[in-house]
Amino acid sequence: MNYQDIRRIMMKDEQYVALPRKVSNHVLMALDKNWKSFFEGIKEWKKFPDKFTGRPSLPRYQDPKSGRYGLSYELGAISKKEHKKGFIKLSQTDLKIPFINKQYKLVGARIVVLPTGFYKIEIIYDKPEEPKQKNNEKYLGIDPGVNNLTTLTSNKRGIKPIVVNGRPVKGINQYYNKKRALFQSELPKGIYTSKKIQRLTEKRNNKIDAYFHLTSNLVVKTAKDNGLPTVIIGNTPQWKQEVNMSKVNNQNFVDIPFDRLYEQMEYKGKLYGL
Repeated sequence: MNYQDIRRIMMKDEQYVALPRKVSNHVLMALDKNWKSFFEGIKEWKKFPDKFTGRPSLPRYQDPKSGRYGLSYELGAISKKEHKKGFIKLSQTDLKIPFINKQYKLVGARIVVLPTGFYKIEIIYDKPEEPKQKNNEKYLGIDPGVNNLTTLTSNKRGIKPIVVNGRPVKGINQYYNKKRALFQSELPKGIYTSKKIQRLTEKRNNKIDAYFHLTSNLVVKTAKDNGLPTVIIGNTPQWKQEVNMSKVNNQNFVDIPFDRLYEQMEYKGKLYGL
């Protein structure tokens, strides 16, 4: 069945009707997309199994008690009246959020369920990208690491290499791992998490995210200010799966979400035409 088939079946369902129709439809669209991705993944896995760490898994049900699914609110599910006043009010909720980026066009909002059990509301707006810069064969190269989070260098003369200290991220992870182990030791047998651990995890994630924003801003600014329209990051597929250092170094390395840093660099770079 495709999205339209599922929607026709669900239209009178209690769960479907409980949410604004546009929001319910987005849930079904996401479900449809997840299944299509699974089938495409299975096809690719059968042809090229070496590209995968294992057989793609079926989309799973959420936990019947604690499970939550993220929601998307397009403009039709956001109050126009409140938006004119400078607020974003999500349909059928009491949530009312100031819209601070009034110079940009509002696209929608998302309620995201974090792995820690907390919720995050993301406001989506359209910020135009600068025209893509022409390739002048001048590049900014990035080498990721642990003690040095990123090392920046260039083939353009006169630009000194820049090293971003990775020890603050190591320190955040080490403190987090130590406290988490302590909190877990206090739990009953068979219980592995608690609200205290969830708060600790959320705080750790926010600290790392903030440090990554500083780092990605530095990368983009360095490239833009020095006329380096192309940024190159070493491609190391499955490097975390294959890592084999000491236990402490393994933990420090694997706990650093480099993909998140690269995502920040990419979207910020596109805004400046990099």
